[in-house]
Amino acid sequence: MKRLVVACACLVTVLWPAQASASWFLGLGAGVVKSDSLEGTPATYTGQLGKVADEGIMGFELDFGYANQTDAIGTRTFEASLLVGPKVGRFRPYGSVGGGIIGAVTRFTDIFRVSGTRPNDPLASFGGGVFVDLSSKFGVRFDVRQMVDTKKPAGASSRFQFTRVTANVHLTF
Repeated sequence: MKRLVVACACLVTVLWPAQASASWFLGLGAGVVKSDSLEGTPATYTGQLGKVADEGIMGFELDFGYANQTDAIGTRTFEASLLVGPKVGRFRPYGSVGGGIIGAVTRFTDIFRVSGTRPNDPLASFGGGVFVDLSSKFGVRFDVRQMVDTKKPAGASSRFQFTRVTANVHLTF
């Protein structure tokens, strides 16, 4: 019995994760959306809350976006993404992959409504970008993502997809 206790204690000591340091960030940004099914390049607005490892390469974020497609309709996205990339001095280049929901918006109040009569479709995204720390608490971020509505509408020849390019400011805490 004593050997079992000692073996378990050694195993827990070896497998217990080391104290990791991580930074939370809150970001706001704006940019453009480009798609074959959209006219022009509509404006998009984003907000993020996430966490990245100070010493490691992993992080995650929750991302909320709105693109004003026409005067009558827009698109809202809400997703969770995995961020992977090393910190190199003041820079953190990263790749991202995630999923969430995408929905149509016809009124301002629909922007923040993720349930109700308007349907939400599953969303997949991938892309990348770079964080640039301007100080210990403030920085900028450039991000490019491909967003794909994974549910093909009835009668459509393809799924709705678009590329979102944004510039953000972020606070680190």
